[in-house]
Amino acid sequence: MQFYQRVAKQASIQSFITANRLRYLGVPPFIATGNLEHKSKEYRFLVMPRFGTDLQKLLLENGDKFSPMVTFAVGLRMIDALHFIHDNEYVHADIKAANILQGYVKGKVIPNEVYLVDYGLASRYTVDGVHREYKEDPKRAHDGTIEFTSRDAHRGAFPSRRGDMEILGFCMLRWLSGKLPWEDNLKNAAYVASSKEKYMADIPNLVKTCLSGSSAADCIQKYLEAVQKMKYESTPSYDSLRKILLNGLEKAGQKNQWEINLQTSKGTKRKSTDFDMSPKAKKSKTPPAVVKKSRRKVIPDEPVEVVSPKKNKKTVEVPKKSPKLTKAKVSPKKSPISKSRTSATQKKKHFPMPPPTKKSPVKTPVKSRTPIKRKRVKKEQTNASVQTTPGLKSNS
Repeated sequence: MQFYQRVAKQASIQSFITANRLRYLGVPPFIATGNLEHKSKEYRFLVMPRFGTDLQKLLLENGDKFSPMVTFAVGLRMIDALHFIHDNEYVHADIKAANILQGYVKGKVIPNEVYLVDYGLASRYTVDGVHREYKEDPKRAHDGTIEFTSRDAHRGAFPSRRGDMEILGFCMLRWLSGKLPWEDNLKNAAYVASSKEKYMADIPNLVKTCLSGSSAADCIQKYLEAVQKMKYESTPSYDSLRKILLNGLEKAGQKNQWEINLQTSKGTKRKSTDFDMSPKAKKSKTPPAVVKKSRRKVIPDEPVEVVSPKKNKKTVEVPKKSPKLTKAKVSPKKSPISKSRTSATQKKKHFPMPPPTKKSPVKTPVKSRTPIKRKRVKKEQTNASVQTTPGLKSNS
């Protein structure tokens, strides 16, 4: 809250934008603050603009990597933000993808704008206008996010401007490569600190380990070498560092430094393996229907009504050896599904039915995927005709 009240004034931000000819500055402006009493407890609140998605979520969606165009474009905007913060005698000390948010205006995300947030570790590196002396303190060792924090922070020294630029370098290297050499044992802070000392003493080996054969290797190597030459109390050469990233951006094929096109990264567009359930797809492309076989057992002593899906005709199958149905009489005059009528209709439509054989009743071969509908036929014990259609009067 002190940082926002002292540094992030809208007038100061606008003045810096005008002086450096920027389109915008990736530092949230301070709007207001106040106190609120709730259930006998007093709370302080801070008002700031709303922002969009953080880059850590977008990084995971992009296969845990960013393209050189995205990496260097975001790096340029972070140098602008750190330049403003350092000019106001503060350091951030916790730069990472989770603390960088996209712009957001009137309910829409602005993908070409990124803002550095979360100033919980921000602190003044000066006392009465004089830079703090380098002093290691074991109690302060390893402050910050372990995989990205600076070597100064690992030693317990007070955060510095050099440390901010080094943290940004580790972030860009991580975005390009997908993994840093010391990420295999982040729980061991001493191991992480010694690994950073080892690799920063041989930056070409560090870049080769992370970005072997990458077109962005030369750019990130020059950036880290420039940071390595800085002293603890020295002011970073922001213009020189910007120029390094601008050259890397141009080599990657992007001339507009203000464009942050996350669609250029691999893994942004996902291909679904499921069926397309959009309204258009439902009409044109639908998954094939699965025909399940009925588990119902057909009782041989009962006549079965078979419906052919192709000819839409009904026939009555009566088992030959059924002793109970031999007495039943089928009325050919009133039955709408008699053999004579069925055969006549079939002749007109040129769909001949195979003649019944003595060994098996007449069956219509069904090759359709539609399951066969079977209905049990009610029959009476008297000499009544077999009722095959619901609602049909008997002939008794």
